[in-house]
Amino acid sequence: MRLSSMSAGLVAVVVGFTACASPEPTPAELAEAVGSVTQAIEGGYLDSVDTAVVGIVTLSNGGVGACSGTLIAPNVVLTAQHCVATLTTGEQVDCAKSTFGSPHQASSMYVTTKAVLSQNPADYRGVKEVIVPLEKGPVCGNDVAILVLVKSIDAADATPRIPRVDVPAEQGELYYAVGYGLRGENGPSGTRYRRDQLKLRCVAAGCKSSQVDDAEWLGDTGVCQGDSGGPACDEQDRVVGVVSRGAPGCAFPVYGHVASWAEFIKSNVVKASVEAGLPTPAWATGFSTDRQFSYPIGAACTVTSECPSNACLDGYCTRMCSPEAACPDGYECASNGYCAQTKAPVTTGGSGTTTEVTEDAGCSLTRGQDPTKPIPWIVTLGAALAWSARSRSRRRD
Repeated sequence: MRLSSMSAGLVAVVVGFTACASPEPTPAELAEAVGSVTQAIEGGYLDSVDTAVVGIVTLSNGGVGACSGTLIAPNVVLTAQHCVATLTTGEQVDCAKSTFGSPHQASSMYVTTKAVLSQNPADYRGVKEVIVPLEKGPVCGNDVAILVLVKSIDAADATPRIPRVDVPAEQGELYYAVGYGLRGENGPSGTRYRRDQLKLRCVAAGCKSSQVDDAEWLGDTGVCQGDSGGPACDEQDRVVGVVSRGAPGCAFPVYGHVASWAEFIKSNVVKASVEAGLPTPAWATGFSTDRQFSYPIGAACTVTSECPSNACLDGYCTRMCSPEAACPDGYECASNGYCAQTKAPVTTGGSGTTTEVTEDAGCSLTRGQDPTKPIPWIVTLGAALAWSARSRSRRRD
C-alpha cells in the first residue's frame, strides 16, 4: 500500500524568508505564510467550537509549514513529531527506513486557537520547548510530540482536551477528527473543520500491516494533507489518536496511539504544569479520564435529572467511583460503585465505644441515561495551509 505523509509541519513551502526568533511572528511573515481559505474540507464542516484543536505555524529554513494539534493543558499542545522535525527520506515515508531529524527551534513555532489561520500576530502563542519521545528515531510508531507554550491559553479561549491515556483504542469504535487541512487531496486549507462518525479500523498488530506500528492504529477516511498532528476524539471528546500519515486520496489515515504514549504525555504535562505554576490535570497523575468519574458531588437533588451525572443518592448528587477515581473527602466508594457520604462516628451507651455509621449506599440510588450529548464526531483536517506554493503529498511504498 502506498502511503503519503499527512505532513504540514516541516515539509514547508519555500516563500522566501527566514525563520523569526522573536516570541511572536511579524505581520509581514504571516501575510506571506497564510493564504486565503474560503471553502470547506470535503466531507466535513466548519468548526468554530472546538478551540482546543489548534493550528500550528512553523517558520523554518526559509520556509513555512503548518499542522494541527490539541491543547491538553493550558500550556501544552500534543501534535505529531513530523510537524516539528524533517524526515531523512524527504517526502517519502518508509517504515523500514524513515527516521526523524533533529527537532526545529521552539522559537520558530506558533500556535492559534482561531478557526482560521490568520495574518494577525496577536492570534498566536509562542512555543518555548519542543519535546519528542525519541530524537532521530524511526518515524513509524514515534510520530508524536509535545509543545510547551511560552504563555498559557486562557480558559475563556479554550478548554484543554483530555488525552485517553488510561484506556486503549479499540477496533470498531467511533471517533471524530478535527483539523486545518485540505479540502480533498488538492483543495484549500487553513480553516478548522471536523468530520463525524468515523470508525477505527484496527489497532497495532490487529492491522496485520508493516505500515502500521504497534504504537499506531488505522482510521477511516476524511483526513487530508495538513491534518498532521490533529486529534481523533472519542464519544467523550478524549483524544485517542494523533494524525501521522495516510494514503493518497485522503484515505486510510494512520494515527499515533495516545494510550501507547501515556507515560510520555503524563510526565511532560506534570513537568510543564509545575514549572508554570499551574494546577496539574488530574488525569496526568493517574485519575480516570472517563467523565463518569469527574462529575461534581454533593448538590441537593430529588430526581436524577437535577444532577450532571444523572445519579441522585439519598438527596444529593453523586458519581461513579473506582480505585483510580477515588471519592472526595467526606465520601467513600460504596459497593454499588458510587460515592456515598460518610458519617462521623457516634458514641453508644456509657461504654465509651464508638460505632461508625455510614450510608446504606444501595437503597436510594436513582440513575437515568447520561443527558450530556457528546460533541459530534469531527474530521481531523490538519493544518496544511494554502500557501502561495502548495507542498506535494508525501508518498511511501
